[in-house]
Amino acid sequence: MLSTAFPWIFGAAIVGSLVYGVIMAVRYRKSDVWPAADGLIETLIEIRSVGNHGPYYGVLSYSYEVADEYYSGEWTTPSFSKRSDVNEFFEKQMPKGTKVMVKYDPRHPERSVLEVDIAITDPAAPITLGISSPPLIAEF
Repeated sequence: MLSTAFPWIFGAAIVGSLVYGVIMAVRYRKSDVWPAADGLIETLIEIRSVGNHGPYYGVLSYSYEVADEYYSGEWTTPSFSKRSDVNEFFEKQMPKGTKVMVKYDPRHPERSVLEVDIAITDPAAPITLGISSPPLIAEF
């Protein structure tokens, strides 16, 4: 019974993921031209892991104000090999109260994107994110 249901479950998961990806792409496609607002880092909500033993990444909350209304959002940190590195990143690079730039959808101000300067991270983080500054340095 399970062997005949598995392909359907797997297929539904793939289709669901694709639909979610398309919705997110449409929702945030023009975020590069959205207006900006000053925001603040609020807290490290939690540390998550992709697998049982890492990599680890944090989920930070931030807040911002648009037309005298307060909004909040979440941002995912770069990934790190140890949980303690996520805590260190939060404490040193983006502690509570850090000023950040938030871009928001003018028609739906609750939709936002946190603009983070990748230079605040350590040199290993851009490689982890798949982003690098010139010159391109890759470690294998």
